[in-house]
Amino acid sequence: MRVVCIDFETANSYTGSICSLGLTVIEDKKVVLSDSCLVKPHREYNYFNSLNVNIHGIKKVDVEDVDEFDKVYYDKLYHYTENSVFVAHNASFDMSALRNVLDLYNIEYPKFSYICTMFLSRKLWPNLKNHKLNTVSTYLNHNFKHHDALDDAIACANIIVEAFKKTKTSNIIELSKNLNLNVLKLTSKSNHMYNINSFNKTYKNKSSDVKIKLEDATIEAQKIFSCIKRMKEGFNIKLISKVLKGELNDEITDKNFHKLTTYGIMKEYEFENIMKLINEFINQEYLYEITSERNNKVVKLKEKSKYVLWKNAKVKIDNSKNLLLKK
Repeated sequence: MRVVCIDFETANSYTGSICSLGLTVIEDKKVVLSDSCLVKPHREYNYFNSLNVNIHGIKKVDVEDVDEFDKVYYDKLYHYTENSVFVAHNASFDMSALRNVLDLYNIEYPKFSYICTMFLSRKLWPNLKNHKLNTVSTYLNHNFKHHDALDDAIACANIIVEAFKKTKTSNIIELSKNLNLNVLKLTSKSNHMYNINSFNKTYKNKSSDVKIKLEDATIEAQKIFSCIKRMKEGFNIKLISKVLKGELNDEITDKNFHKLTTYGIMKEYEFENIMKLINEFINQEYLYEITSERNNKVVKLKEKSKYVLWKNAKVKIDNSKNLLLKK
């Protein structure tokens, strides 16, 4: 199956403000094509933030005479959306960009699957200090210009090619199975996640042949995401769980977290299960952890968590360990 590695650069903080596209195509484990173009952002988001310009160097004057995304999509991307698996590094960003820009032009979402090379890299090279594109590429001795859409797409493709070599797999489906890598679908305002081995919303437990059915955890996700947002996305899993559970200590009272509307809204759940749910949502890329300036791990919301909060996008989890069990 063909692999299409993509990268988008944006004009401003709105991910749909695409101003550059890079793509690299892999067939038979070899790069066969690389292409890129500048894109004029949609008129509603056609402003260039200085922070973005400093990152990628593209200015408004550079895109004045180029096509907008609706034409670029059909010229450059559309014919790859069948019989291909798309790949991006930190794919949640690029797929959010694609989803938002397609919405702007009322273009139907393509029905392709995609994977993230950042998560692939974490599985293949777990001892790296981080798994940013430049860090992984340096480890693989691949030189490139970061935040150039074409170079980023080529760097992403290089990770896939190196992964083929390391795992001795012959195609992207086999590679995904080998690494038990989550494969995603581009769906309306949310990423529907499924395992490549299970297309019917069930999958095999690693230790047995028992099929586990995914259960709806949307309400739990909304409670957790809302609490993290109200805590200003600045605290660790344990403290978030204590607030959700309704526990009381000096830190909670000093920061007035006991006055939040989300304080105690999961008091009927086991404390350990709340922590495990947060970790599950990190694994599903609704949340992520970073190390703060004070060297503490804090949990933050990813773009697609907002669709759960405000658009009621559904969240499903494997509940074989009774994480959703209430007292």
